[in-house]
Amino acid sequence: MENMKNHSITVVIPVFNEESNILPLVKELSDCLSKRFDRYEILFVDDSSTDKTLRKIEEARHIDQSLTLIANSENRGQGASLFYGFRRAKYATIACLDGDLQFHSSDIVKLYNLKIAKGVDFVCSYRGGRRDAILTKHIPSVIGNSLIRFLFQTPFRDIGSSLKVARKEDLVLIPLFDNLHRYTCIFLHSFGLRGLEVRVGHRKRFSGSSKYSALKVFSILFELFKLKGFISSLENHQVSIR
Repeated sequence: MENMKNHSITVVIPVFNEESNILPLVKELSDCLSKRFDRYEILFVDDSSTDKTLRKIEEARHIDQSLTLIANSENRGQGASLFYGFRRAKYATIACLDGDLQFHSSDIVKLYNLKIAKGVDFVCSYRGGRRDAILTKHIPSVIGNSLIRFLFQTPFRDIGSSLKVARKEDLVLIPLFDNLHRYTCIFLHSFGLRGLEVRVGHRKRFSGSSKYSALKVFSILFELFKLKGFISSLENHQVSIR
């Protein structure tokens, strides 16, 4: 494995009511990142949680001093939280991660290594052996991803997989869009950037409950056609960063 010293990364984690996951997540991240990077930042964006998430994040500073917190004054959604996190990130490379412990922290390093080795602009993940409910999450995801590949002519098979690694300079160009977290790779691809998708592990949710429901499929269908029009307008104005 390439020596990761002298490399740096910010891990942006939007959270809402994840009090039981914060401390084990920070411990896992700290153990993993400290062995691979000489500089890193764990950046939580709390979306106005109503439980003890904020308190747990403050407690987690005792585990790792690299922890940074953005606290939204009102609930603005996961996409908006990512949008704010991208702009506040300290380092030039950003990893996006959920706060539910379903991803392995070590896969951040896996994606980072591939980005360097393959010379691509960003790396997305797809969840191998998904540990989600089949009817309410897995099947709707398969249908949605098939539609996305058709509409946007992209190779990505798991757009909803939140784990991604990309450059801050590219991520901050993405406009604030409804549920941005689901479409980050679509935007980056539309900018003319080169991306790669790699299989990662997926665990059962450690604690708490999913914020997703099968009813969201209908709102996602609306978002996709809205996104298609939005990106078409960018292409008509020849918006490209490469």
